[in-house]
Amino acid sequence: MIDWGTVFSKNPEKRKYLLEILPTENYNIKVLSCMIIKESPRYGETDLLAEVQLDACSPDAVENFISSFEEKSFTTLNTHVSDRFFENGIRTVLSGTRVCHHNVKSTGSSPPKQENKDTNCPSQCSFKLKPCKKAGTCKCLCFKIKNCHNHVVDGGDSLKWHNLSKETKDICFCFS
Repeated sequence: MIDWGTVFSKNPEKRKYLLEILPTENYNIKVLSCMIIKESPRYGETDLLAEVQLDACSPDAVENFISSFEEKSFTTLNTHVSDRFFENGIRTVLSGTRVCHHNVKSTGSSPPKQENKDTNCPSQCSFKLKPCKKAGTCKCLCFKIKNCHNHVVDGGDSLKWHNLSKETKDICFCFS
């Protein structure tokens, strides 16, 4: 279920851009803000800034949501700064930032097979998990999205850098 509040109340047709990248199945989501920067006819490539709250109330649930987000948005996100765990956190339990896997630091002597990967992509997501007060009814994960890719997200040139899914690995290893 998605609670849009007043976000896009005047232009409900613009909700589709956030829905293209946001996994909604199995989550109760409240959209706090969403600003369309530049529309794109290509699926998942509309530049937008968004902030949502959802009911992923444990570190494992956060990782599952991020995996679902990667799958839905055709992106792979790398840890930008180590996730921070807070023992006995009163305000925050876990926080972190993920960046598009096309934002890699080139060493100057990068292997030729990675020469087209580093586009210095500005897309990123950050999250903050707050302590859960009422399991099942709270929205303790705050997830901020900056979806501003400077490359095609669902083209072969981008998809070749994605990690293989478990299903693909299982199939490939059956034939080897």
